Order: sequence, then structure tokens, then C-alpha cells
Amino acid sequence: MRALTRLSVATLLLGLSGCAADPPANMARETPPVHVPAGYDSAVATPLIVLLHGYTLSGEGQDAYMGLSDLVDGYGFLMAAPDGTKENGPDENRFWNASRSCCNFFESEVDDSTYLADLIDSIKGDYNVDDTRVFLVGHSNGGFMSYRMAHDHSDTIAAIVSLAGADQSEGRPTPDDPVHVLQIHGTADTVINYEGGVFRDGAPHPGARESVEAWAAHNGCAKTGVDTGTFDLDGGLDGAETVVTRYASGCRPGGSAELWTITDGSHAPDLSEHFTRRVVEWLLAHPKRSAGTAGGAAPPSGDITMTPVTVGDLTFDVRMAGPADGEVVILLHGFPQTSYEWRNQISALGEAGFRAVAPNQRGYSAGARPATIQDYAVPRLVEDIVGLADAVGAERFHIVGHDWGAIIAWAVAVSAPARVISASPVSVPHPDAFARVLGDPTSCQPEASSYFDVFVQPDSEDNFVASDNAGLRGFFAGIEEDAVEDYVQVLGSKAALGAALNWYRANIADRQVSGPAMGVVRVPTMFTWSDGDTALCIDGAELTEEYVDAPYRFEVIEGVSHWIPDLATDQMTELLLDHINTYSER
Repeated sequence: MRALTRLSVATLLLGLSGCAADPPANMARETPPVHVPAGYDSAVATPLIVLLHGYTLSGEGQDAYMGLSDLVDGYGFLMAAPDGTKENGPDENRFWNASRSCCNFFESEVDDSTYLADLIDSIKGDYNVDDTRVFLVGHSNGGFMSYRMAHDHSDTIAAIVSLAGADQSEGRPTPDDPVHVLQIHGTADTVINYEGGVFRDGAPHPGARESVEAWAAHNGCAKTGVDTGTFDLDGGLDGAETVVTRYASGCRPGGSAELWTITDGSHAPDLSEHFTRRVVEWLLAHPKRSAGTAGGAAPPSGDITMTPVTVGDLTFDVRMAGPADGEVVILLHGFPQTSYEWRNQISALGEAGFRAVAPNQRGYSAGARPATIQDYAVPRLVEDIVGLADAVGAERFHIVGHDWGAIIAWAVAVSAPARVISASPVSVPHPDAFARVLGDPTSCQPEASSYFDVFVQPDSEDNFVASDNAGLRGFFAGIEEDAVEDYVQVLGSKAALGAALNWYRANIADRQVSGPAMGVVRVPTMFTWSDGDTALCIDGAELTEEYVDAPYRFEVIEGVSHWIPDLATDQMTELLLDHINTYSER
């Protein structure tokens, strides 16, 4: 059904030639319906996305192509897809009076900029709209219109996404406020050329990169973009064909610019299953500074949100706090916990002006639960975290991890030192140090790790989830009940707990860490251990310094068991803030 709709959209958009004969425009149009997420609460400020169709289409037709309304419930945003003005004549094609290039037909006096601004105000009158999250998504002519709205209403619009549009800014004043801008464009677009050109009988329009660089300049960003990875956005092309280029360095608070280039992509791409989700996730991660803070960044906030973030074929449940443009700190949980173990540190980092990002990792997020054991090997887990950093726009970031999260933090620091500002592993020593003591019969570590024998057994999860998860609950001695309930809610099924145990099955063999040596860490590192940890002996902790060739701190928290973030909240928070602030690049 969707494929047929896409074909019809492509036919309409790619078949355009010549001008309609009748110059007047028919301005009559109905107020569009507002799609409201299930469970909408009028007491909670909710993001708004306005979808702008391309020339010849309608709001309903554009939504059928992109499937934006299908995501309203899952992501919790309001959505409207208005119609542009009808041309007179037999076809009654709809258009937005966006620019001299596309599509100010017949020198029309239609003021679509005011119409859309009034529509947004009207929706705000009926619903509790988050003033920091008013977004526009436009295709083709709608992309041109989204750029015009960013120019005309930079005080209102937080971010825009233009698919196959362009920014024709001649004669327009420089916007007063920064706006986040994302341009998505295919290199084989013959309607609105990737390199710039003329649409029909209009004025020349800039190319995709020129449009993005103009907004990078408006937003005060560095002139040179950085390629940060690839996406699969076009289902009709093989592989990850889309190159992501970010202009995020030095930007004014509340502004950035980004270009997603679909190599060999057309004007109406065959949208992959990831396309619209990635667009929504990008928008939700790019709010405007808070109302009333003109001229400055949004005030730091420790309020935690749970946001789905897609990395490749996986979608992670991610806790976040702090300003969207804050320096990113990624926090990784261990077994058998979730990102909730970092709740106190996430809030504190957010209040300190950092962007705290804490995923429920592979196997722990229902949308990131591959079936085979080898899908949980350490290299795959590392790829998740680097991909997550890309997805939230972090060229450089701090990495924090506890338990298995510490192992992945060590691995990320070793494998991607150019991306990591600082590392803060907790409880688990450097994996090479741990492997040494695990294989040393004179160490206490072989006995302390005897539980590996149970964890790697097939279907061992059955025993832990039996009797209302009694075995699982038995891990959490001393941890407050609300945390235990979060952990059990996420892991209290055979499928979820089995996926979590696959971390052991994929990486532990005969009570030994499998795989090659990890190597030396070359970023500033703070390792934190607790002397009440019965699972991890002092031997490996003391050896860890040998595997760090950079500024190094070893902190010991006394009288606390393995669950440091839960049980030594204040100490852990203070240590993290001190270490991260010491090496911050803000």
C-alpha cells in the first residue's frame, strides 16, 4: 500500500513541466486535522510537527508518502499536515508561495508564511504545545517553504527538515534567532538539482550544500562540515547510501546545520523503513532554547526524558537530560540493570549543562534485541555506542560505564580515541588487566567469577525469571525499590533476560574473556572501584593503571558493594562531575 503511494508521489513530482495557464490562485482551504498522540495530557507540553507537502500534492498525500502520522503515538508529538493554495484550472494543483524559485507562481499575493504562523498559533490555542519544540518537515516545494518559515519566524521555529527543497534567501533579512536545519537531498534529483539550478520558470535556487552552509553561517557554526557516518534512507538503493555531514562546531545555542546526501537518490526517494523515524528523532533532539531566554542557551535542566533513538536497524530506549547543544556524556549500564541506574547522575549532569545520554543497551531495549548470541560480541556493542553518538550529533563525547557498561566504555575509549574526551569506567577494571587476574590461580578473581559458569548455560534465564523473577530480584540487595522495579520491568521476561545473558555467552569462554587483547587507553581516565565488591577483586583494579597511557585517576569508594551508582550516589556524582569538568571542551 505504501509502495503504491510512493510511486504515485514520484510520478506527480517527476512529471512536472511547463506552467499552468491560469494566473489567479484560489486561496480556499480547510483547517487541517491535528493528530494527537494516545495518552495526550494537556498538563504536559507536547512537541508539534507541521508537515508541508510538495507541489501538486496535499497534506494527506504527503503524509501517505512519509508516514509521519504513523509515529505520533510512539514518539508522543502533535502533528498537522495543512494544504497549500489551489491553482485555478482543471488540475487545481496545490502549492506554497515559498520563494521566487519554488513556487511563487503567477506573482501570487498569497501569504503562506502568515497562514502557517497563524495555524501554529491556533494549534497552540487548542493544545499544550511545547514552545521549544515547534518543527517543520517539508518535501520539495514544502522544503522551500520550511526554509522560508525559518527565515520569517526564527523566534518560533526550533528546527526544520527539508527533503529535496532549497533555501532561497535573497532579499530576506538574516534571521534573528538560530534554527536547527537539516537538508536531505539525492544526488540524482532532476527536479530540484542537488548542485543548484532552476525549477520550471522560476529564479535559480542554490544547491543542497550551499543551502546548509548558508544556515550554518546564520547559526554561527563552523564553515566546514564533518562527515560522521552513513544511513540507509532509500529502500531502493543498496547499502547505507546516505552520507551524514554535520555543521555543529561553534554554533550559537539553539542552532546547527546538517546535510544528509542520498547518493544516487531521486527527487522522491523510495523511503526506507528508517527514514521517517530518523527524521522525527533528529527533530526531537533539536529543541529551541527555552522561551524567555533570548540571546542565550536554554537553562540547564536535570529533567529526564525517555527517547527512542535508531542506530542502524536497532532502536534504543534512551534516557536524556540537559540542553540539546550541551557537551555529550554517554552513560552505560551493566547487568542486570538498565539506564535507570544512572538516574541521579543523569540529572546532575543535565543541571550542570551537559547533555546526558544513557541508553538501555543491546538486548535491554525491545527494539534492539537480535536473536543470535554472536550479535552480542563486544565489537557489536561498541558499534552501538559510536552509532548512538552519531545519532545524537556528538562528534566528541565523554564515556561512562558500570559493570558490562564499563567494559564497553573501555572498548570505546580504545577503539575511538579521537571521539572520546574522557573515560570513566566503574567497578570493572581494564579488560586486559581483568583477563590477567582471571587466569591467575593466585588471585581471588577466578573464584569471584565462578558465577560465569551459570550465566553462560543455555536457558539459564529460566531459573532467574521463575517465581515472579525471584532469582533476578535476588541480585539487588540494598537497592531502593523503585530501581528494582525498573530493572525487573525491563528484564523480567525470558526473552529480555536471555538477551542480556548473551553478553556473557558471546564474550566468555571457559571462565575466560574471549577475543584478542583490547590494548592501551590513550584518553584521560578515571577508574572507580568499591572495596565491598565481591565480584571484582582488588588485583585487577590495581593493575589497570598499566593499561592507560594518559592522565589517570584511581578512586576507591569504601564500604559499598558492586552497585556503586545506586548505593554511593553522591560520591559517584561528585567524582564524575569533577573528572568530566576537568577535561570538558566547553
